[in-house]
Amino acid sequence: MERVLDVAAYLFDKYKEVSGTRIDEMKLHKLLYFAQRQSLAVFGSPLFIEPFQAWKYGPVCVDVRSNYTEDGIIGGIRSDIPDVMSRLLDEILLFYGSFESWKLSQMTHDETSWKNARVGLNPDAYGSELIKIEDIQKDAVRSLETNTAFSNDNIRLNMNNIKVVQMLPASWNSPEDDIYDRI
Repeated sequence: MERVLDVAAYLFDKYKEVSGTRIDEMKLHKLLYFAQRQSLAVFGSPLFIEPFQAWKYGPVCVDVRSNYTEDGIIGGIRSDIPDVMSRLLDEILLFYGSFESWKLSQMTHDETSWKNARVGLNPDAYGSELIKIEDIQKDAVRSLETNTAFSNDNIRLNMNNIKVVQMLPASWNSPEDDIYDRI
């Protein structure tokens, strides 16, 4: 599991490297949220342990908020991110990086995890309620089911990280319902 400050530093630096501009804080928090959700979807585990709060404009990680500067993330070390996670973060930037901060905020408002944490709050109220990782996990599953996270064309797999359990014969044409009988 990564440190959220290292993940934030990676996104901050990579965004500047790719776009030539500094990422604003709102966009950074939303990209962190989508990275956390995607890690839960792809790997079944959180990318980092630090929680999000359900603020008025979407998820915010207070640890990052406290260490965000216009020059970078205080205490964050980009190089501490392993290759497999940097690929996931690159995909997050590729897919969500071109959206305006306000659009990303609106997108997070559609997430069940954010809605659940804000139950009972007025839409204009500021809030500090924690977003449950279990709810982000549910959003991750929903995003895969509705294809809102990534299309197959956007996912790049490193075949060295995939373990083949059993190969099906090339001639196998059975319906998908038969798959459990064959494996």
